[in-house]
Amino acid sequence: ISTQMDGDTFDREGFLQGLDLAKQPGALTNALFQLRTRYLAGSIAASRVHSAASGLLIGHELLSVRSGIGSGVLICAAPALAEAYAIACRHVGLESLTIDPEQAAIAGLLVLAPMIDHDAFS
Repeated sequence: ISTQMDGDTFDREGFLQGLDLAKQPGALTNALFQLRTRYLAGSIAASRVHSAASGLLIGHELLSVRSGIGSGVLICAAPALAEAYAIACRHVGLESLTIDPEQAAIAGLLVLAPMIDHDAFS
């Protein structure tokens, strides 16, 4: 399917098509072949295939772990990816909270710093 992907611009409608495809029963490989078939049949434009594949993969990921994560997801990613995950969460019925990855890294390091045995480095 990678040869059918035109560019990497986010297409919301294509992404939503991929999320809908992820909701259908069956294995991920089956859904990928369905996406390719839709492209070959002309029911999805080449400009949307990349976003549809992204929606399919993210949707499948969230749906496969939904029962184990309760009702919410913490998203820590670059802005464009975080927005895609937030859209996907809403689409599959999960709440999400987005945090800045740089702030999360700093907060984590501040928590870990007191745990370091500084004498080990002497």
